[in-house]
Amino acid sequence: MSIVGMQVLHESLEESHDFGNILSLLNQGVKKALHQSLDESSTRDGMDIALANFEPQTGMLCYAGANRPLWIIKTESFLK
Repeated sequence: MSIVGMQVLHESLEESHDFGNILSLLNQGVKKALHQSLDESSTRDGMDIALANFEPQTGMLCYAGANRPLWIIKTESFLK
């Protein structure tokens, strides 16, 4: 799964820089590589993945996750 995921992730990154779109392309690519369909007899393998980018200068965080929640914990030392 990791080899398939890395290959499809590289292809997805070449097509888009939007995290949500990258995950969508990744999902489609993994399903295609594993020959998955919508019928119930098809395997349901997939990936849990999160993509994040933090820009310290602006304080902007971009995040997209597939079965991976985002937890933000702020501390006083972080805010200074």
